[in-house]
Amino acid sequence: MRIVSGICCFLMLLFAFVQVNDPDVLNWVLIYGIVALWCGLAAFRPAMIKDGWGRRLLVLCLALGAIGVVWYFPKT
Repeated sequence: MRIVSGICCFLMLLFAFVQVNDPDVLNWVLIYGIVALWCGLAAFRPAMIKDGWGRRLLVLCLALGAIGVVWYFPKT
């Protein structure tokens, strides 16, 4: 699983890097950067997200992501 998380971290960083021509580049770089951070932590420092403040921060990021999906979901 650490290898998969490392690959996902690399891909998210690559996706953030290729957003240079997008009109809302900061939004996408922030989104991809947060996902890359969590994937990198899962790959290289899994103990940081196992318990304590790391787990709470992960739950907070997931909750904010779910709120963002509901907020921006098309009404049609």
